Amino acid sequence: MAESLGGIPPELDSPMPYRAKVMLGLIPGVSVPATDALEDIVYGEEANKEHRNLYFALQDLSDIVVSGYQNNSGQVQLRYEKISGRMEYLMGKIQIAKQILGDSNNSGTPRKAFIREEDALIHFVANLEKALLNYSI
Repeated sequence: MAESLGGIPPELDSPMPYRAKVMLGLIPGVSVPATDALEDIVYGEEANKEHRNLYFALQDLSDIVVSGYQNNSGQVQLRYEKISGRMEYLMGKIQIAKQILGDSNNSGTPRKAFIREEDALIHFVANLEKALLNYSI
């Protein structure tokens, strides 16, 4: 799994952050969209294209996860009605998120200031990708 995120293995070897568990619907009675791990989008001339792309990718990906209010299974559950016919689109959103998060985690590039909870997002994306791939099998 670590290699699928393109050079981000140390974070995936660490315990999953609580916020990632909440984003994945693994904590009963709690719900937080993955977009909460980013700064608010700035519109206009100062808009950052990567920030916007990551925000909207996470928004679409959060939309397919069953929240902790409805999930008490202890496993990531997906809203299959929101996946039907959209698998290629959603996997594209996963790739966008992985690329931006991977660039942010790369020591050769500056940290993305708009990402507040990088570790949580890395776990969110990796585990959601795994759930989507299992769904498509």
